[in-house]
Amino acid sequence: REQKMSVSDVFQTMDAIEKRANSYLAGLVWHRLSEVSRIYKNVLGVSFPDLTALRDAIQVRNGLVHRNGKKLDGTEDELSETDIRLVIKTAEELTDHIEREWLRRVRRQQEAVLLHHGR
Repeated sequence: REQKMSVSDVFQTMDAIEKRANSYLAGLVWHRLSEVSRIYKNVLGVSFPDLTALRDAIQVRNGLVHRNGKKLDGTEDELSETDIRLVIKTAEELTDHIEREWLRRVRRQQEAVLLHHGR
């Protein structure tokens, strides 16, 4: 059904949507990879690669942050410089993957628009 809206109503609605989205994203626990992965897929059309190594690193992080460096069984986690460098590399690979997938999607959309307009 058609609705008439004033320009100021349009901007108020846009502002309310932006505030709601920002509030949701600010409250998101970003290391819950299954939820974050779903959001990226549903909103941006970007699928994550295998996240096993990053999930394992998050488990270690949780032990450090919440259990004073211990695993669930009470034994201590041992981290080396190599372990830390590997996690950094894995995180960088994920961000590179997200960027590549996003740029591919944007290019496909741009190409579709050009084809639609006969250029």
